[in-house]
Amino acid sequence: PKSIKVLVSGAGVGGLTAALALQRAGFRVRLFGDPRSSTTALGALPAPGSDGKSQHWADLNVGVMLWGSALRTLDRLGVTVNLHTMGLPVHTMGVSSASGRQLYKVDLGKGTSLPDLLCVHRSDLVESLARLLPQDVLQRNATVRGFAVADRVALYSMPPQQASRVPDHIAQLAPMPDRVAEQLQAGRVALSVQREHGQEPQWVTGDVLVGADGTDSVIRRFLWPQHCLAPSPTGFNVWRGVADVGVNHPSFPPLEAREVWAPGLRWGTARIDPRRVLWYAQEFHGPLPPVLRRLRVGAATPRSRLLLALRDFPNDAASLVESTPEHSCHAEPGQSFPLPPRPPRRLLSLPRPASWAGGVGASTLMGTAAHPATHFGLLNQDNCMAIEDAEFLTTMLRLHVLGYFADIPSALRAYEYRREERVSGIVGDALIISRMVGAFSGQSLLATPPGKWL
Repeated sequence: PKSIKVLVSGAGVGGLTAALALQRAGFRVRLFGDPRSSTTALGALPAPGSDGKSQHWADLNVGVMLWGSALRTLDRLGVTVNLHTMGLPVHTMGVSSASGRQLYKVDLGKGTSLPDLLCVHRSDLVESLARLLPQDVLQRNATVRGFAVADRVALYSMPPQQASRVPDHIAQLAPMPDRVAEQLQAGRVALSVQREHGQEPQWVTGDVLVGADGTDSVIRRFLWPQHCLAPSPTGFNVWRGVADVGVNHPSFPPLEAREVWAPGLRWGTARIDPRRVLWYAQEFHGPLPPVLRRLRVGAATPRSRLLLALRDFPNDAASLVESTPEHSCHAEPGQSFPLPPRPPRRLLSLPRPASWAGGVGASTLMGTAAHPATHFGLLNQDNCMAIEDAEFLTTMLRLHVLGYFADIPSALRAYEYRREERVSGIVGDALIISRMVGAFSGQSLLATPPGKWL
């Protein structure tokens, strides 16, 4: 494996896990982040302080729910030893209406070695992964400015449709040494990396390019410019945050995750440590035009919009949001991302909806870059699927080294084919749950009057 060099673009949960798994398997790995996107960039992470610990990312004040499959992967990588000291397991998960009527309840595994569900702060998870990577793997201050793979050269400053074909017009796009162009012709990949602000970007070559640059993946848009167009709204908004409520708060008991379904709103909480609680909210507004949607929201900031939606809501929901700093309250619209069509799995089978965007040549995608879907991010299946992607990608590349695949592109296509089946099932189930919540809430076009919660 030492003869294979893997370039990973995007230093979020998936990118860090992929770099760690590949490095442990013996591959040469370089991980690059983009400081323009704090959710995928290690360049935004402050340098370790005098105590040797990195500070939390102020704008990543969200919790992560790690389910059993992801925990087992992290355990094999030696990460869960740190996470057990940072997060709390969940032994009971329940769903109720806003009036307190229980709709669903399940007891999760209570094993002491590895729980079925562990809740942690995202910055704790990211830092735990980053600390396990060698210094030469983690390129903290490097910014990815473009990439070259197969017959395509693309810079992030240009529209995807203008990506140039090799070797036409390379000189006009970016200075590229002849040795880099020759390696591209031989099937290798390259990233244009800026080491310091103001410096000229340089090309770094490798054998595999892994795009882990998040939901709005730049690499995905450049690889599939004719398919990956602007996302479309799905009829709901999502909020997330973490609040310090102190110990022994009666509304947020430890070892228990709660969801409340109410007209137009889905609300969930779980403790990540003895003092802090992660929370998430999903507001269903239906197919409202943007003007009516703004009139309905009637507030300027993400937190004030959510507080307006939570008026008269029980379970101390509003106080939990109020105790979350304004800059740490994350709001995002529910969006559906167009993806390139996938070939049928069997002869004469019907065309199927695309739930996965693959790569080209010696490139591939993983995490939400490959399967963007905000409707299943509430319970963090997106992070869990990205962690699984990392381990499976490593397995396929190891099989190539052992001779099971003729070349690297064949191994990457096998990874995409197998992972698509798993991810499409998770995405489909989560979409069904979101629609169930929407049906339960009625998705009323007008705001629900105060005091009318079920």
